[in-house]
Amino acid sequence: KIRLYLLMGNHSLLPVTSVPAGHVCALEICDKTFYHKTLTLSSSKYATPLRGFDFGRRPLVKVNVECCHGRHSDALEKSLLQLTLSDAAVEVTATSKGERLLACLGEIHLEQCWHDLLTIMKHNIQNDDNFDDNEILLRQSRP
Repeated sequence: KIRLYLLMGNHSLLPVTSVPAGHVCALEICDKTFYHKTLTLSSSKYATPLRGFDFGRRPLVKVNVECCHGRHSDALEKSLLQLTLSDAAVEVTATSKGERLLACLGEIHLEQCWHDLLTIMKHNIQNDDNFDDNEILLRQSRP
């Protein structure tokens, strides 16, 4: 069974039967959600896939994102993936030391990404009433 969702501005998914051209969506196939930065949906099997966009912007600010408690590490990984897919300007990389680096376009963009990441985390950890915003830390990245 395939389900189609329209991605709303606040990172919520709205179930729909079709997606208008140019809109961002998510697919759920057999209870597994597939996230792609670009995907071409068409009613024709002969449609040519569209390529991704490159706006020429490169991140200026990099911070290390980590959990205070290991119990939320999987949720953090999933949330970072969702953040990168919802914001084309965000880059998340893992270093050889195991750090997760969040790269943003500037300080204001970082603040918005931080807010979005916490919102996504709270959605992904719905059953944990003890989750606090202070459990996810941002640290300056060192080259």
